[in-house]
Amino acid sequence: MKSFHPYRHFMLLLSVLMIGSTIVLSIILSVMIERNILKETEQVTKRAVEVHFKDLFPGVFADTKTQVNQGYYYNDRSISPETYENLKAIVSMHFNLYDILDTKFVDKQGRIYFSYDPEDIGQTLKNEETSQVFQDIMVINQTNNNRLEMWIPIHDSEGDVREIVFLNRDISEEMKAIQSMQMISVVSVFIIFTLLYISLRRVYMRSTKEIQSRNRELKKLLTSLEETYDSSLQALSAALDLRDNETKGHCLRVTAYTVHLARKMGVKADKLIHIARGALLHDIGKIGIPDHILLKPGPLNDEEWEIMKQHVVIGADMLESIDFLKHAMPIIKYHHERWDGKGYVHQLKGEEIPLEARIFALCDTYDAITSDRPYRKGKSHEEAVEEIRSCSGTQFDPKVVDVFLTISKEEWTNVKFLTQDHNKFHSLNKFIELEAGQVS
Repeated sequence: MKSFHPYRHFMLLLSVLMIGSTIVLSIILSVMIERNILKETEQVTKRAVEVHFKDLFPGVFADTKTQVNQGYYYNDRSISPETYENLKAIVSMHFNLYDILDTKFVDKQGRIYFSYDPEDIGQTLKNEETSQVFQDIMVINQTNNNRLEMWIPIHDSEGDVREIVFLNRDISEEMKAIQSMQMISVVSVFIIFTLLYISLRRVYMRSTKEIQSRNRELKKLLTSLEETYDSSLQALSAALDLRDNETKGHCLRVTAYTVHLARKMGVKADKLIHIARGALLHDIGKIGIPDHILLKPGPLNDEEWEIMKQHVVIGADMLESIDFLKHAMPIIKYHHERWDGKGYVHQLKGEEIPLEARIFALCDTYDAITSDRPYRKGKSHEEAVEEIRSCSGTQFDPKVVDVFLTISKEEWTNVKFLTQDHNKFHSLNKFIELEAGQVS
């Protein structure tokens, strides 16, 4: 499955967050606008009704009600059509200012003493709304056809509820204003977030380009540093070759062989660089071996052999404090261990020996068999193969031997050919790419 490019992933995530934030914020603003406008409409209506009842309507309805103990009650008298029309004209003149379509005035007994519908007058109105209003709780209902129903308590001079006014107000204009403000808020939020998205995208693009530029510079610096390291390693290896003519060119060849066989063994590419460094420096400890032992033309005696074995320890001690070589240490420390445990200096056996050291041990032997020495001529590839095959399970890991046997003579010859140009080893990463045939 194709993975997301970091830039696309960031922009997709940013887009989703922006769109989500725009929707959520627009909804919140829309709800707040609607609530605030409706709340203001309710308060304006309530204040208007209270003002009219306080200053105007008590006198207007004086002939239709009887005042008893500070309370107003319907007097059951018939209201003439002329009187009703006069009352309705006065009430509607004031209430039309607020787009009130219907109203009912209810006394403390729950009887309607005025309504826009004359058939309602004299009727007793008892419902949940009136019960709440007589407990001094204003009841408000919003219908689906842009109507606002309000049950408003009217108080006497002592603050008690003396009557109720029911209003059915047309709030179409207010709803249009709400929709208009909601649309403006949504568009405004969208524009703001779009501008924010564009700004963030530009900042991200500039930052990305800057980071990419810095990364390229850092990569060049790291490459240069690695080449410097590798050149230093090659210099150390060359210094060893100068001391030990018997092994001239051995370090480069065995490094190439080891990298090739490790790749065939399925070792991950990112570990090959450490294997190459370890192989290149495997015998660096011989620099600490006295010349009369290292360069002795004949066989070493037991005491001299024990000193020679210490080159493994000397090499590990020399390099263990170098951080970039810590993953190369298994070859340097364990390249003379044997599968049967009879190697030196740690006498590890079997899979106790790190895989890279097991691979190197075979390649080291292969180069020793096939290379010319002052006292003998190198043997053929076929002879080396037979000798290594015979040591499977004793000196060498049988699995490593099995993979080695699958590699043709031509392949080993091609790998050896790469080592003839020492400049390729100035960058071990470049050499590893060449070995894998990834570049020409």
